[in-house]
Amino acid sequence: MVGRKDILDWLDFKVAKAAGLEKIAHNGTFNANPLSAAAGIATLEIVGSTDACARANAFGDAVRARMNEVLAEEGVAWAVHGTYSSLHIYTNPEGADIVPGRFDAAAFIPRMLNKRGVDISGPVRMGLLVNGVDVNSALSGWISATHGEEELAATADALRTTVRALRREGVIE
Repeated sequence: MVGRKDILDWLDFKVAKAAGLEKIAHNGTFNANPLSAAAGIATLEIVGSTDACARANAFGDAVRARMNEVLAEEGVAWAVHGTYSSLHIYTNPEGADIVPGRFDAAAFIPRMLNKRGVDISGPVRMGLLVNGVDVNSALSGWISATHGEEELAATADALRTTVRALRREGVIE
């Protein structure tokens, strides 16, 4: 953690007591955990001295493009968008005229925030999960430097299988 000393002192038992301040609780799973701190330092050293971020970002570009190809091939007006090492699946609840791969997410931010229309994120997430791909409940995911061609193919296959299952079940047209 970083911050102004006068504020952070409220989190330190000894400093707060010596100054006559009430210590403010700052609970957390990894607080004061030397093993977690060592792992964090080691991770930052690896990230800072390798091309891990560039590889994760490149995979992000590749997986988003491949997922959008699947959507286009399946005739589904959704879009996979994101930046760097992330992805987000927009299921187009209002049925806008979307072409996967040419989606301008910025133009859809108000719609994304207002959550109008039918939300099918649960069935989409479950379909992906059943097919080996885990995304969060908002249909977003993070990409790591360890993802490669095998994960790219598996993700595209999981999306295709999910779309086809949702179509068979009448969830989507």
